Parts: sequence; structure tokens; C-alpha cells
Amino acid sequence: MPIMICETAQRLDSATRKALAKSITASVHDVIGSDLDLISVVFHELEQDQIWLAGEPSQDVLILCYIRAGRPVPLKTELALRVSAAWHKTAGTSEDAIEVAVIEAPAAQTARGGRRLPEPPTPLPARLPDPWTFIVSRGSWHYAPRSPFSSRRPLPKMSFASAS
Repeated sequence: MPIMICETAQRLDSATRKALAKSITASVHDVIGSDLDLISVVFHELEQDQIWLAGEPSQDVLILCYIRAGRPVPLKTELALRVSAAWHKTAGTSEDAIEVAVIEAPAAQTARGGRRLPEPPTPLPARLPDPWTFIVSRGSWHYAPRSPFSSRRPLPKMSFASAS
């Protein structure tokens, strides 16, 4: 674990699958610090009528990221965004057509190589001071004023006008 399950109706050639696997693996390693030999990427290439959105056949990509439970929410959010960006940059799929979900499993319920997996690294504080974020490098947490992964699109502005 982590296990990345990539569901798509897109047809991927061998070179694209290999590039996606490397890019997703690197993203997972960079964000949560898992050893490279623990990260699995699985591709399920489905028929054209096996992924549907709003009742219509879809070319969307659905990526389920199974990780050990216990990591802070900002880290899981960063993981979802980085995996989405990795698919987008490698396969060219619009990020509007990529959905990533991070799903947690307790370490006590996860085994690899005939052994129970250890707990994930010690989590960060629940809230980081704005606008600070964090990165993982060589298994250690580091704070940084800006994320090196912040190439994603900005969030929409919110308005909180009173309803009178």
C-alpha cells in the first residue's frame, strides 16, 4: 500500500501506461513519502459503455487511492491533486474529466509480503498556519511558505453576502 486503482474507458498504449505508472508513483512518493516498492498502480481499461456520468457514457478517469489511515486532511488533499495532475500531464486528459478519491485503510488491516504494514509516519498538526503548507522529503515533514506542487488551478472565489 498505497494502491492506485485507475478506471478509464480511454485506450492507453503500453508507453502511456508506463509513463502514467511512473508519474503517479512519483507523485505518491513525493506527497506521502511511501517507499517506492510499496506503491502499486493498477489500470482497468473498461469498455466505452462502462463509465457513465449524468446518465451518459463518459471518458472520465476515476482514480481510487488506497492509503493507510492516519494522515492529515491537507496531505490527503494534496495527494488527490497531485495524482490528478500526474494523469493530466501524462495522458492529456482534461482535469475536469479526472476524479480522484483517497480511501483509507487501517494499517492493522493491511498486509504486504506476509506482514502487517506499520502505521504511517507521525501526522502533522491538524491545522497549519496560513499560508504555509508542508512537503515530505526523505520521510520527514517540512514546512514551506508555498507548496512546490501548487501548479493547480485556483479555487473559485466565494462570496458571503447576507440575505436580507
